[in-house]
Amino acid sequence: FNDVVSNYPLLAAWATPGDPVVISFADLGNKLAGGPGATLSDENALMSLAGMWDVSVHNGIQYKTEPEAFWSGQLSEYIKYPRDVIKDKIGTCIDTALFFSTLALTQGLNAYIVLMPGHAFSIIELPSGQLIPVETTTLNNGYTFSQAIESGVNTYTNAINGPYIIIDLQKYQSIGIIPPELPELPTDILTVWNITSPSTSKSLQAGIDSGQTSSDYISFINYAPMWSVTYPSSWSVQQSTS
Repeated sequence: FNDVVSNYPLLAAWATPGDPVVISFADLGNKLAGGPGATLSDENALMSLAGMWDVSVHNGIQYKTEPEAFWSGQLSEYIKYPRDVIKDKIGTCIDTALFFSTLALTQGLNAYIVLMPGHAFSIIELPSGQLIPVETTTLNNGYTFSQAIESGVNTYTNAINGPYIIIDLQKYQSIGIIPPELPELPTDILTVWNITSPSTSKSLQAGIDSGQTSSDYISFINYAPMWSVTYPSSWSVQQSTS
């Protein structure tokens, strides 16, 4: 698996947190969440991420498979920039993972892409250092952000039981694997693409209600290999029997 995906660092060139189109989309989500500073606390980061997730669901951004994809054995895959996921409102697992990770990057959060045989998903690092796996293919089902995290935990559990690679987007961009200069688009391009925001009076679908605080979350740390995840205290934990 590692030999086949040996060019994985190049995926960092598809993360475009400086793209004005992506920034404007992220701003819609941040505004929906009440404008929290994502880097100030885990609670603020979760609210910001939830807002951007809700805007994505509201606009019908969905996951789809690619018929002639890398994972089919063709050793190639067409990868979209996040702006193209926004425009087309559709993308593969790697497209949507890069899209959501890039949204997190616009808020100053660290983000990672995990590759495993046949799949890719996002991991977002909260200000405390806690890691949140996000299964972006659940956009297709209109899942809440909490459900996307729950699904992400399951996906990550499967990933660490087999071959996988974690791509540190910031690390590879810092050593020069950066996106090309993309064509400039009109400032009202989101309006042209019919991208709108849910009513701000509507509570976030994230399951992170206004009454919840960071104390309503529990952190689980695994030491071998080292990884951690934060989840709502209302969730129950089921131990695997395998």
